[in-house]
Amino acid sequence: MSSDPVDIFQQLPKYTRGMNILYVEDEAEVRTDFKKVLERFFQQVDTATNGLEGFNKYQEKKYDIVLADVSMPIMNGIEMIERIKSIHPSQKIMVLTAFEESDDLVKLINLGVSKFVRKPIKSHLFFEQLLEVASALYNVKKVEELYIKLEEKSKLSTTLLEQYKYAVDAATIVSKTNHKGIINYANDAFCKISGYQLTELIGQPHNIVRSPNSSSEVFRQLWSTIQSKNVWQGTLENRAKAGNLYTVNATILPILDPEDNIIEYICIRQDITELKRLQLEELSQSVEKAREIQWGEIIQSLPTATVILNLESKVIYKNKLFNSLTNYSIDAAVPIETYFIHSDKCTCKHSLIDWKECLINLGLESAPRLFLNVSPEPVEVQIFMKCITANKLYIASFIPIDFIEILG
Repeated sequence: MSSDPVDIFQQLPKYTRGMNILYVEDEAEVRTDFKKVLERFFQQVDTATNGLEGFNKYQEKKYDIVLADVSMPIMNGIEMIERIKSIHPSQKIMVLTAFEESDDLVKLINLGVSKFVRKPIKSHLFFEQLLEVASALYNVKKVEELYIKLEEKSKLSTTLLEQYKYAVDAATIVSKTNHKGIINYANDAFCKISGYQLTELIGQPHNIVRSPNSSSEVFRQLWSTIQSKNVWQGTLENRAKAGNLYTVNATILPILDPEDNIIEYICIRQDITELKRLQLEELSQSVEKAREIQWGEIIQSLPTATVILNLESKVIYKNKLFNSLTNYSIDAAVPIETYFIHSDKCTCKHSLIDWKECLINLGLESAPRLFLNVSPEPVEVQIFMKCITANKLYIASFIPIDFIEILG
């Protein structure tokens, strides 16, 4: 599935046309603005200001997708989702959250929620997830429509496959197996993504593309579901002939004969490899940001004037003692070395060598002295520096020389 924003906005109406969405958000301005965006894609967009109002509306009308905030007055998003799931377990729900409470995240996962959108909303990532949800719903509806038609005709013929192929998008990955899971059909998209020729796939078990990382429990549940004549939906990691891994959203449908016996299985999939990569990348960035914030909190308890610097030597966090030392005269928008009045021992700020790394290499015994050009008059300090994260954040402590001399 494409991750290009233009492609996403072009594809989305195909799947959402005719769908209804319930949007539950307590912030009035956000709710109003985002409703206008959603109305570009959905047939009907209903809104609610809290979980109770959202649940009451849900009971009155059928919605294809529910988009809900977690933290809301009167009834929060989690309680509303619990009530919705109690009457409609398969309801598609997307959650808006800042991931502030891990317990809430666990509860939502246990309720079957798998689509989380971080706040503030990044539109391209939100619509990638929305496209994933909407396209899956669209495919299920098309498969169900086809299934009903096939039941009414009560016959098996080549028309079955032709009607099924007509119901799904040409780019969708399609395969068909007999009741034992042996491949008897694969479309061009399946051959392309798996790297196998059609002749290499026909007659092989479908687990020819199973990833070694896949959970055996997932496949036990999958087979239990489809052998019970139910539709299975989920995300699977597959392995291509060349050994590379790819991720798909899969829908597997059992095909029955007039006597209600399973004779075949049809599987339709969509490639979401790039989307998963972007989601993992965003998660990694979120974790790194959380670590930065943690360091910002830690330095508040240190007994010295301390700051956290980024690669450009700009202050991203500072403690109260640093504000007191500099009389609030350090501008975080400029590199801190702009305020250095250098002594003979300090590396020149115009050097090609990063002064921060130089100070780290000097160590505690050789920490240089310099003057900070702050108001109302410069302060002579000694700097101690250390790199604290993989993304090159630095912690720097500025100790006034007169304080050191008193201790010494």
